[in-house]
Amino acid sequence: IGHILAVSGLHVSIIAALLMTVLNVLKIDRRISFVVMDIVLAGFVLMANSPVSAVRAAVMMNFFYAAGLFRRQNDSLNSLSAAALLISIANPYCIFDEGFLLSLAGTFGIAVFAPLMAGRENSDKLSDILKRDMLTGLCTAAAVFPVSMLFFDETSVISPITNILLVPVCTAAMVIGLI
Repeated sequence: IGHILAVSGLHVSIIAALLMTVLNVLKIDRRISFVVMDIVLAGFVLMANSPVSAVRAAVMMNFFYAAGLFRRQNDSLNSLSAAALLISIANPYCIFDEGFLLSLAGTFGIAVFAPLMAGRENSDKLSDILKRDMLTGLCTAAAVFPVSMLFFDETSVISPITNILLVPVCTAAMVIGLI
C-alpha cells in the first residue's frame, strides 16, 4: 500500500477534483478557477518535494481542465503523452527513473487501457461497478508488470486485488481528512 500512502497522482487528482467542485459550487469564473487550481497544485507538488508522479498528475490535471476551459475534448492518452514529454524535456534523465515509468505505466493502465477494455457500458449497478473496478485493477497490473519486472525482477500477484479493496478506502479517508 506504499503507493497509496505516498504523495502521488491520486492525491493530486483528489485535491484538484475537490477544489474545482468547491469553486464550481461557489460559481467562480472558470478561468479564475483554473488559475487557482494551478497555483494550489503547484504549491502542493512543491511542498511534497516534487515527486514525479505528482508532477505528472498536476500536468495532466492542467490539460484536463484546460480542455474544458477552451471547449475541447479531453483525451487521456494525449494528456499522458504531453505530460511525459514536458517532464522529460525538463529532466531528460527521468526516462531511466523507475518512479517515472511506473507512474506512466500505471496511469496508462487506469486512464487508457482499462476504458478501452471496458467499452462504453456505464451501468450504475453494483455488480457492473465491481467488474469495472476489477478490470481496471487488472489492466493497471498488466501495464505496470513490464516496468516492475525490469527494475525489481519481481511483481506482486496480489496487488490488483488489494488495490480494488484498499484504494476506495484510502481515497475516502483522504477525502474526509481533506474536508
